[in-house]
Amino acid sequence: MSEETTTDIVTVPVSQQVQAAYKHLEQQLVELEADNDKLAFNYADVQGQVQVRSHIHMLRGYKGGIESTRKELKSGALEYGRVVDSTAKELTARMEAMIQHHKEPLDQIIAEEEVRQGDIQYAINKIEEFRQCLFGFGTTILTAAACQRAMDGLNEIEIDAGTFQERMAEATILKNTELEELGKLHATTLKSEQDAAELERLKAEEAARLQAERDKRIALEAAEKAKLEAEAHAAAEAAKVKEAAEEARREVEAEAEAERQALAKRAADAEIARKEERAEAQRKLDEAEGAAERAREEAEEAKVLAADRAADAKKEADRLLREAGEKVAREESARKAEQEKREADKRHVLKINTEASAAIAAIIEKGMFNLATPEQVAEAIVGDIIIGNIPHVSIKY
Repeated sequence: MSEETTTDIVTVPVSQQVQAAYKHLEQQLVELEADNDKLAFNYADVQGQVQVRSHIHMLRGYKGGIESTRKELKSGALEYGRVVDSTAKELTARMEAMIQHHKEPLDQIIAEEEVRQGDIQYAINKIEEFRQCLFGFGTTILTAAACQRAMDGLNEIEIDAGTFQERMAEATILKNTELEELGKLHATTLKSEQDAAELERLKAEEAARLQAERDKRIALEAAEKAKLEAEAHAAAEAAKVKEAAEEARREVEAEAEAERQALAKRAADAEIARKEERAEAQRKLDEAEGAAERAREEAEEAKVLAADRAADAKKEADRLLREAGEKVAREESARKAEQEKREADKRHVLKINTEASAAIAAIIEKGMFNLATPEQVAEAIVGDIIIGNIPHVSIKY
């Protein structure tokens, strides 16, 4: 190759001058080419890489010498400059060929190392994704079940030398740290869920207790009101009977007084007539007294009747109070039955929600492993709902 180049240079105008200027560089290049073909480096070894870089640096130094000579020779006529450029270009190409001969294997080693490190980093990132994905895909509700699934998934990752290589210790520490953080998050979330459930239970019990107290108070007030009304009614009836008896007595006494006055007047007018009529007056007086006695007896009977009616009213009040208590007991029993039904309904709803949430969480988790976007995960969820893969959930258009 050197002989052909020399022949070409001789045929170029002003070649003698150019050849003389490049002669020492040509000699150096021939020697370097001979040595370069004999060199063999261990490109995969660190020391070998240092030697390769040193050799390339030395060759680039000679390359710089060619460029300096070219610039010096080109300072003359334009034709002379073209000859200088062409010759320098040819020499530079030969020098660059030697550089690339050693640089390309080194670049290949670097590229392969970058791929290897990228694979290790990808495996490291998979360990970190489990806890990070709990807050991904736009979700704001963190559950203990989701934390447990993340821990189960992380436990399935095996830390082996083939995958993590020199970063195996780092991966082991990272996995243990992530599991510890997920464990703390799971415990905190589970405690919060249990506290919330207990609070709801206590609220329901307090509401039921307050309702039972209100119902009992209403029943007692109703019974007391009925008792007071019955007693008031009985008292009013007794007062009416007593007033009627008193009125009858006054009427009888008034009639008797009028009769006595009439008798006295007739006695004053005629003594004889008074004596004759005395017996009759006495008879009427006796009848009046008998009538008064009967009136008093009727008043006593009315009083007894009023007492009987008061007793009946008390019995009625007791009956109402007893029925009110029985009503409270029935309502309490019905409330307990309704409470048990609500609890059963809540358990049923919780079961449905848990099954549907688990199915959706599985789709989201699958999207995490496949690095799907939130839109892709949402489309997958809608698709599974349509084909019935998510229990208890449907879409109507």
